[in-house]
Amino acid sequence: MTAQTGAAPVGIEQSVADTLSRPFAITYFKDFAARTKQEGSTTLPALAQQIRQTSRASKAQLPWLKLASFGTKLSDKKSLRHDANVLAISGVEADYDGENVPFGHAVEILSKAGILALVYTSPSHTEDTPRWRILCPTSGELPPDRRDGLMGRLNGLFGGIFSAESWTLSQGYYFGSVASNPSHQVELVDGAPIDLHDDLDVIWRGKSGLSAPATGAPVLKNGRVDEAQLRREITSGEAFHTSSVRLLGRWARDGIACQQARARLTAMFDEVPEERRDARWQERRGDIDRCLEDIYGKEAAQRDAGRRPVSNRGQGVPTAEEGAWLPPVDFLADGEMTGVPELRPEHLPDTLYPFVTDTAARMGVDPVAVALSALVSCASVVHEDWRIQPKRHDDTWTEAARIWGAIVGDPSILKTPVIAACTRPIERLELAARDQHAAAAQRHKAQMAAWKEAGSDPAAKPVPPRLDRYLVEGTTIEALSEVLRDDEEARHRVPTGRVLVRQDEMSEWIAGFDRYRSGGRGGGDRGAYLRLYNGGSYVVDRVGRGSFAVPNWSACVLGGIQPEPIQRIARDAADDGLLQRFLYCVPARQGMGQDRQPDRAAIARYEALIASLVALQPQQVQDTGPAARRRALVLAEAAHRHREEMEGLVRAMAALPGTSSRLKV
Repeated sequence: MTAQTGAAPVGIEQSVADTLSRPFAITYFKDFAARTKQEGSTTLPALAQQIRQTSRASKAQLPWLKLASFGTKLSDKKSLRHDANVLAISGVEADYDGENVPFGHAVEILSKAGILALVYTSPSHTEDTPRWRILCPTSGELPPDRRDGLMGRLNGLFGGIFSAESWTLSQGYYFGSVASNPSHQVELVDGAPIDLHDDLDVIWRGKSGLSAPATGAPVLKNGRVDEAQLRREITSGEAFHTSSVRLLGRWARDGIACQQARARLTAMFDEVPEERRDARWQERRGDIDRCLEDIYGKEAAQRDAGRRPVSNRGQGVPTAEEGAWLPPVDFLADGEMTGVPELRPEHLPDTLYPFVTDTAARMGVDPVAVALSALVSCASVVHEDWRIQPKRHDDTWTEAARIWGAIVGDPSILKTPVIAACTRPIERLELAARDQHAAAAQRHKAQMAAWKEAGSDPAAKPVPPRLDRYLVEGTTIEALSEVLRDDEEARHRVPTGRVLVRQDEMSEWIAGFDRYRSGGRGGGDRGAYLRLYNGGSYVVDRVGRGSFAVPNWSACVLGGIQPEPIQRIARDAADDGLLQRFLYCVPARQGMGQDRQPDRAAIARYEALIASLVALQPQQVQDTGPAARRRALVLAEAAHRHREEMEGLVRAMAALPGTSSRLKV
């Protein structure tokens, strides 16, 4: 059976007409050892028939295939199937063993994309646990270093589901069924060879950790399309083909007219300095029209088939005759439009990244949720005297490391376990402090008894010990003020000048701000929490019990909340900036997690970091007197430029009609 093909890229219809019957090179191996080989050529229909008819009593007895040509060089294990022995590729193979995506769904994806392919089920496939493979022949034999680029096209089309083995250059695969398994399936998909689908470069997706193919040529990374960066790559002569394809793909999906896109791209090529206009430049500039026909034709076919929404970008406001606006596009949630964000090592300090990725992998959670929780935890133990000076010369504006973070997601997203894992070192600080306080309280009890026996001299009265605090939960303003106060009646001490307020369920915490209490309406709590974000002194007035001053009303906040409550809170809350104080993480994925031992070295480094931050004190500029202050950290020049770019973006957004007045301040 041959699946119906989708639209092939414009300009290559003639070359696609006979793709199913076009022969391609293939190598067979008798078994895994691959000490002998059988090379030849075949067509997709002939190979499909061969796979259907091949059956053995066990998987180990099945033969292997590979869409490549091999030399005669043996590996250390006397095998012919190894990377160094691959002479050329005639296609790519992708292996799926995730047991979730049905076989028929894979055939449908390839058909809609118009990709020439053969899909067959693996020997271990069942209807309940689908496992399958895709063979995509190329239009001719290609150098081995082209394989990663082609594999990335296929992986991007399927959302990055293929196993790591799919990226191994010499990896071969079993074919056929075990004991004539009735669940075994083979399907052909007509279309264009994978190497002619330049349109797929816009969604290229590599294996985790892949940086570039063997040639060192630039490889498209996961993430949003950065038009400014792609323009620089073209105009500098650094990269032509991949950058051009990504730009054309973005413009096509944004509704930019074909001729306008041609003019834009041609102008970029013409900006390349004369000394960089080599044969490669001439070839790629001359290839602009073909790429335009390919990508814009493919995009038009997708829209005609109803598989792609038409973008309003660049088209202007529709008139009354043209009708109403089309439904808005959620570009933040559209991975196809903006790419899938990926947490990379450069996004976090070196000490945090291994802890974050190890914790996320074992829990099966989005690493960004772990990263946010770890950063808030670290900030909570940084001494309040540490300051950053945002401006170059104005030292009157400084900011402390006071961060509020919230993980937004359903209960199944493991918000509480993530927060618990990141705050565990702070819990241990709290427990150790309580043990020390209990011992100090016993000593104080003995000292008080001795003091009373000695005559109870007020000047010699022992001072009661104070409990060091780092973490509070389920707190109220009254209780928090007792923790943060620092006077003769204080029973607690805050070594770093701030605490971490941990709230497993923030909806209850925020709802408690406006409850009625016996002393009157609790709306004052909201204002107190708003001030908690800014730090500074805070006076607590208590009816009938006097007042006292808190020298530094400061805390970091970390918690989790479900989507529906935060939407309700945002809809009903006053526009006072409470929700805007939080950094939010909406986890993008949830998996089963890896059942393995944790990276204990990474955990140890994270715990050591927390302890070091507690002990670290900033340099004091003036040693004595009430005017004593701490030296602020000054940003590097690159950080200043980044800050100024962000401020420019905020100013541009604030100028838009209907923008929140808070942005315009």
